[in-house]
Amino acid sequence: MSRPFSLPPDAATKLGDPSGDPSGGRSAGAGDGGDGASGTGSGGERPQTGAEMTPDESRAFFETADRFLAVANAEAGRLGPGRVSAAMMFATARFNAFTAQTQGMKGGTVDDDAVRYFRDEYEKMLRENMGQTLIARD
Repeated sequence: MSRPFSLPPDAATKLGDPSGDPSGGRSAGAGDGGDGASGTGSGGERPQTGAEMTPDESRAFFETADRFLAVANAEAGRLGPGRVSAAMMFATARFNAFTAQTQGMKGGTVDDDAVRYFRDEYEKMLRENMGQTLIARD
């Protein structure tokens, strides 16, 4: 029987601004060049699924996400959004497998609890983002 998978308490796995400001203090369209025309930045409303992060940790979390999104936006112009999405999913899966192994999962094995954890967290984030308007339409 496997142990339930969990990241350490200081891991940035829960989203939200502990101050209660759903925008995280940032405007919509952050990470998109500042013009608000492309909503693929992580700005705008922030999911309120937990408050384990301090305001500084929350800010660093979303700044990191914005840097990933800036790279994705640049690459989308070259490769197209579908290919970039697939590359980002692969990179996320690869990094999450590494993260699970740093938390004690044996390399070369599949921990169903870890898979379930990452899948459930991704689904929450995807549903939250799908519920937002990310593309400005005229």
